[in-house]
Amino acid sequence: RLGIESAVSFLGFRDDPLSYFAAADIFVLSSWWEGFGNVIVEAMSTGTAVVATDCPWGPGEIITSGKNGFLVPPRRPQELAETIIRVLQDAGVRQQIAASGRTRAGDFTAADIARQYGDLIRSTIEKHAEPPSFEQVRR
Repeated sequence: RLGIESAVSFLGFRDDPLSYFAAADIFVLSSWWEGFGNVIVEAMSTGTAVVATDCPWGPGEIITSGKNGFLVPPRRPQELAETIIRVLQDAGVRQQIAASGRTRAGDFTAADIARQYGDLIRSTIEKHAEPPSFEQVRR
């Protein structure tokens, strides 16, 4: 309906999306809302520059705009398009963002996230665990 068939390929499900991220010049996430945004970290991990909307709860937790990716307000297609074009046209910016993004993706390894969950659980238990009173022990 939009007449974009010659410029866009809809590939459907792929077993190895990381190879597509790695082959891309940039990765764009144009969501109005997100959860954490694993796909952003996945794209960053391949050394691909990321442009994303700064929608609630996700991209802004991962991307520091201008440092390891670019954030634009959601529902601002002109600003999104301008940012995409800037990144595509400026190889230096694209390479710097991609390298910093790859480093940032390293903060989200499975081992690191598991350690953070473990720390959170331990601190919660320590914070809320009170030793039993003498009367409780005697019963």
